[in-house]
Amino acid sequence: MAILIKYLGTLQYAVFAVLISLEGWFSLAQMGIGPSVQNFISESRAKDLPYFKWVRSASNVAMVLFISAATILLIFASSLQNNIFDHLSAQGAIVPSYILFIVGCLYFVIHVFGIAFRVFYAYGQGYKTQMIQALASILSVVCIVFLPKFMPNLDQQRRLFFCVIFYLMPQAFLTLISFLKIYISSKSEKISLNKDEKNAFLKRSGKFSFFSLQASCVLFVDYLVMSQTLALNEITTYNILAKYFSFVFFFYNAILMAIWPIFCEKIKNNHWNEVQSIILKYISLGVGIIIIATISLNFLGPILKNMFFKNESIILSSKSISLFGIYFIIRIWTDTFATFLQSLSHLKTLLIWVPLQAILSISVQYSLSKFYGMDGILMGLIIAFLLTVAWALPLEYLKIKKKHYFLGEPRGA
Repeated sequence: MAILIKYLGTLQYAVFAVLISLEGWFSLAQMGIGPSVQNFISESRAKDLPYFKWVRSASNVAMVLFISAATILLIFASSLQNNIFDHLSAQGAIVPSYILFIVGCLYFVIHVFGIAFRVFYAYGQGYKTQMIQALASILSVVCIVFLPKFMPNLDQQRRLFFCVIFYLMPQAFLTLISFLKIYISSKSEKISLNKDEKNAFLKRSGKFSFFSLQASCVLFVDYLVMSQTLALNEITTYNILAKYFSFVFFFYNAILMAIWPIFCEKIKNNHWNEVQSIILKYISLGVGIIIIATISLNFLGPILKNMFFKNESIILSSKSISLFGIYFIIRIWTDTFATFLQSLSHLKTLLIWVPLQAILSISVQYSLSKFYGMDGILMGLIIAFLLTVAWALPLEYLKIKKKHYFLGEPRGA
């Protein structure tokens, strides 16, 4: 990150940060087929039924979705880019005219074909996903480290272009390879989905897609708001802190993806005590990790500022660090219960509360950011979570547990 800021400068790095933050919106092109196929595979495995047919159908749908998404983006990329980056361009940032389309297509590859990683988790082979994603991250870092050495004299537009390419290309390439692997292996499956199964798959995917759209309005709107209300150096500072906490949260998110199919199978077998034990165990672990990360950064912040960002207008304040810590503790809590509900394909509560959370989050972030800068963005996120899903999701979990809800084929579809 420090290398990128030095290579691009604070202003251009803010553009880079906003571009990369659009991942959540481009991930919507998956249309919910990833979690849907993961659940169907897990349910089939729990019943000792064949499941390769689900992989084959999801792979075919993924290819259609990628072509459709890329075509639509090609048509609207120019106008979207102007609307997102006008405020930043007015502050002196330089945004290449083609960059949004390139970023979008790379993210389409990562997320649409990323159903392969969902399949690995459903197979009980989540370690493959972690190894591939770790390798992609290492390759990205290596590329970014050597980029300034091999291309030191590029203008600002080309620097931004190559930074985006080298940052995203390793993940896109390895994702595509993983997708081709599951696609080729599923072609040997002779059994196809029947009409009822196709309808169930599309219906469940639609629910997940709608929930993903709502979740994006909560989790990924922050940079869009900042691009309209904050100065470029504040966006850069926010991104530095967000990267730090997101890196820590990445490991907890990997745990959630791994226990997703476990939830599904445990509930199928009515092992509720084990489900509760898993939830309490990992929430305690996640909260502990975030607390340690927050305290550590509060102590090390001034030292890191002097080491890596001495000549940049970046302030790593204790207040901002603490707000990030509080926000991610809340995320640990809510994401764990959200994973439980999604593993059951029980999305009713999420579909009710997340839209309210999104409306509240956007309005409060926009209002508070004008008075409190990037801290206002964090306050808006925290308030929106506390007033909605932070209590609604665990309450729904308790209701389901009390009723001993079983996920059957008709009700889970």
